[in-house]
Amino acid sequence: MITRLSLADQQRAVLAQGVDISPRVAWVSTDIVYSRGGALWIVPAQGGAPRQLTVLDTARREVSHTDPVGMPGGRVVLFSSLTTDAGTERIEAVSVDGQKRTVVIEHARAPVWSPIGHLLFGRDGGVWAVPFDQSSATISGATVPVIPAGIVCAVGSGSLGFQLSSTGALVFVPADFDSKSVVSVGRDGSELALSLPPDRYGMPRISPDGRRLLVQSQGSFIETLDLLRGTRANLTAAALGTSFPSWTADGEGLVVRRFNVPFWTAADGSGKGGPVPAGLINDYPSSPGPDPDTILDVRVQPETSGDIFLMSISGKFKPKPLLVTPAYEGGPELSPDGHWILYQSNESGRPEIYVRRYPAMDRQWQVSEGGAVQPRWSSTGREIYYRGGPHMMAVAVNSSGAEPTFGKPIALFADEYDFGEAASIPNYDVTHDGRFIMLRRGSQGSSLRVVIHWTEELKQILAAGGVR
Repeated sequence: MITRLSLADQQRAVLAQGVDISPRVAWVSTDIVYSRGGALWIVPAQGGAPRQLTVLDTARREVSHTDPVGMPGGRVVLFSSLTTDAGTERIEAVSVDGQKRTVVIEHARAPVWSPIGHLLFGRDGGVWAVPFDQSSATISGATVPVIPAGIVCAVGSGSLGFQLSSTGALVFVPADFDSKSVVSVGRDGSELALSLPPDRYGMPRISPDGRRLLVQSQGSFIETLDLLRGTRANLTAAALGTSFPSWTADGEGLVVRRFNVPFWTAADGSGKGGPVPAGLINDYPSSPGPDPDTILDVRVQPETSGDIFLMSISGKFKPKPLLVTPAYEGGPELSPDGHWILYQSNESGRPEIYVRRYPAMDRQWQVSEGGAVQPRWSSTGREIYYRGGPHMMAVAVNSSGAEPTFGKPIALFADEYDFGEAASIPNYDVTHDGRFIMLRRGSQGSSLRVVIHWTEELKQILAAGGVR
């Protein structure tokens, strides 16, 4: 959602719904450009009907137009075009009327306009520069590296986290900004570090047999840790937008957002896999489905916000809506016996945790009170966990009868751990013996970096032919 806040009277106005999770929106004169459904849209800042600006090129396997940047003059927007093929990302330009679209530079992303007449962009983990004519939106001359790889952090869908002001100040996200440790936490708060070095981890997931831990790392890999042997392995090659992994029900595969769309990957490291048929950029895998061919998914839709779908990994059936309402539903997970589905919804005006019968989905029961997010079943199905304010919470549940019954919510340990990319899909998991796999942020690297008058340094770097 894009909302305008008036500084004069503090009044808010919703300008657009169904906005993609994207690193940027852009001002272009009196309009705002943003990403929706993978494409770029434009809406007047004072309100009005949004208009689609770009269309994904399916022949090129485009999945996302992101990182919009408005050029001075308000007639052209630069953006990143991402595909499902590594190394084919490029920067393009589109006129604000959507009539003209041209390629600016190949193998590049995250455009940033420099007031000294250069286009800055991300490539191979570093920042590069090339002379740029803003009136024609064309480059000339050689591209040179100006910030080495490993300095600036990749953010969002794989964009580099840096911006340059019109006065020449550089602001960037350092590479260690999102560094975290993977820890095992007992119900009493006792904490043990796992044998994983600090990294940009997210979404830890215990395998169905309880032996392996799945985790996204470095913003582009999916890594596994054998909890018995302590060995590590990468399951996927580096790819932009790698996030939201989930095991399949049999533990033989996983579904993950890769290049910002759902992909299936074999869990044996063979590299087998491919895009999930009918998967969209607005799909976020959440947890295993009732069988190895299915996955529970949160689909963000403009009309109904977040909805819960059942997706076939092989494409045997079209994505099946399980729960579609005006509220935001997310974080779905089936109970161990497969008879109940746990999820989060804000239908009451604040997020709470609910349970429904599966697959009937005919009635719901509220589990939490006072606000709650990121629910999880215990491995036995006799407890439900969620994040409730400052604590991890637990609720006893008896689902053996016609209706489930719940105990009083109890606080377990202080929740000082990372919440992750999504409000509803848990950024933690629970082992079969009841320990919580959490992510603890490091004490260093949690601040943005600012370099005043960086364009003066940039001139020197360019004169020297770039950094070495």
